[in-house]
Amino acid sequence: MIIYADITFLNNFLMTLAIIWAVGHLLEYNYLWWRLILSALLGTIYTFIVLFLQFYIFSGFLKILLQITLNIFTALLMIRVAFIKINRKEFWKGVAYLYLISFITIGTILSIFYIYGGTPFKTGGEWLFIFLGLFVLIIIGKYGWRLLQNYVTPDQFYLPVKIIFNNREVELTGLIDTGNSLTDPLTKVPVIVVYLQDIAPLFTKELQEQLLAIKREDLELLNIFNNFGLGSRVRILPFSGLGQEHGILVGFRPDMVIINYKDKIIKTSRIIMALNKHKLDEKGEYQILVHPQTIKLQV
Repeated sequence: MIIYADITFLNNFLMTLAIIWAVGHLLEYNYLWWRLILSALLGTIYTFIVLFLQFYIFSGFLKILLQITLNIFTALLMIRVAFIKINRKEFWKGVAYLYLISFITIGTILSIFYIYGGTPFKTGGEWLFIFLGLFVLIIIGKYGWRLLQNYVTPDQFYLPVKIIFNNREVELTGLIDTGNSLTDPLTKVPVIVVYLQDIAPLFTKELQEQLLAIKREDLELLNIFNNFGLGSRVRILPFSGLGQEHGILVGFRPDMVIINYKDKIIKTSRIIMALNKHKLDEKGEYQILVHPQTIKLQV
């Protein structure tokens, strides 16, 4: 069998890079691209070491044991290099997801090939293998968490949120909404969508009465906040969704938002509340749609 080093290198490097990116994206780990590239290079070097062992080193049980040991060591090293600022629990979770995503990707690709009676191991098949692999990994990285949100117990995506303004505070329940990509056009900070009536206690009684009495939720809100000297806190947020193709929401910047997420307490002032006149959930299980980027913020 002839092995072309350049094609093998490119194939493994692109696939490994996409896999390690999918791990970080799915687990919401902070990463730098140069670290992902370095991690992918380590994985690619491992592939060539395995090929060397396959053709030039002893055979039998000892070779299998050596390959398994190298595989595990490489996986540990790749996660450590790619995601430097993670704790021990997140580290082992990253390793598990590295294997899980690899198995899902390879299994999906081979299934596609064999369903149509082909094989990725014939000449020319390696390029289709790369294309399908990258496509599957993009789907996993981009939409895998949303699938989990739809099919895993929804309670796992609820989180307590405290909003503070002018020494007043409200405590509500938020839902992490992976479909929420709304950001402030000026500052680029993430936007959480809130039900106006639920955050009304943040304001004075007079302001509450005027806010809750309005019929519309765009320019009327803006005028009311201006009349109370809070115009600098207000943002105009264009959006598509929430029942409208092209709409405008009024955003308000609070003093602080505190989010309890897993074992972390996230405090940030870099956030905007989009004020909605309609209940977000008729059952009342949550009152806020939380932007996924919010859980990565700090003061």
